[in-house]
Amino acid sequence: MEMIMIMGAPGSGKTQYVRSKFVKSQYIVIDDNTNDFDWKIKTAIKRKLNIIVDFYLLKKYRKKYIQLAKDNGYKIKGYCITTKYSNIDTEGVEEIRIQVTEKTTKEKYIYGKQEVPKLEEGFDELHFVKQVVMEKNKHE
Repeated sequence: MEMIMIMGAPGSGKTQYVRSKFVKSQYIVIDDNTNDFDWKIKTAIKRKLNIIVDFYLLKKYRKKYIQLAKDNGYKIKGYCITTKYSNIDTEGVEEIRIQVTEKTTKEKYIYGKQEVPKLEEGFDELHFVKQVVMEKNKHE
């Protein structure tokens, strides 16, 4: 069983990354924009489902879900989505393209509140995915 944690600032392209990378996967996707987020994760773990968690959470909350999954025999993979607005060194990481929205540019200030994930938190794998941000065409 596997839990994939997709982390990053709101508007950074987490959901788009999940849709592009795991299109035909055998995972249930749980988004922190849904009701009963906590209950959905606990239920999926209880049912031993492969899970993708798409969220923006601080380290103390990541720790809770990593521990719960580990206690139930899950392998944990983390993907931290970064943009040109983040202060994470992303040299040599995978690139995908997203459109800049008004929300994305406003959220660049919020990103600093998210603690950068580290392998020591309990991840079996941790990847940093660099989003290449494209300005939206004004004539669209």
